[in-house]
Amino acid sequence: DTWRNSGKAVPAQINYNRRLSELGPRRYEQQRESWRMLAGIESNWGQWHNDLSAQISRSDFSQISTGHYNTANLGYSLKLEADPTNIGQFRCISETARNLGCQPIDVFGAQGISREALDFIRAEQTTDASLTMHEVQWQLNGPLFTLPAGDLNFLMGADWRKEHIESSVDALTQTEIG
Repeated sequence: DTWRNSGKAVPAQINYNRRLSELGPRRYEQQRESWRMLAGIESNWGQWHNDLSAQISRSDFSQISTGHYNTANLGYSLKLEADPTNIGQFRCISETARNLGCQPIDVFGAQGISREALDFIRAEQTTDASLTMHEVQWQLNGPLFTLPAGDLNFLMGADWRKEHIESSVDALTQTEIG
């Protein structure tokens, strides 16, 4: 009646946002492991100095994040029908979802969300990544010739680097996590 009495049209859809705090805080557990190997050669040719080095390194990263929900399962838990075998109660419409443990969720209820419903929608997010780097450096320096004020030195160098990054997340995170 409030909408009708205001003279405004009744909305076809009302959006409602709510953080599902019943899932607990969002936690991130990370593990990193890195290593680096470096080798080099230095030499002198008269007054000229030559330096050549190479390195390879790798860093691996893994993260598990909790406190998220599976969007598809949440959708199943919100699409309800009257339970014909339990008068006054509701159940998930999808029989497939019910067979997977779907439990009704009432986001407005004073009782909160049941443990069974939380278990059905709860999801972990996993991320794995690695960075590999190959690098070669070369440097040559020494005097070109002598001027009245001293030697005019020359320096030349080159650096080559190749980096490769791989990252992957679990299949659920790619499609259905919130």
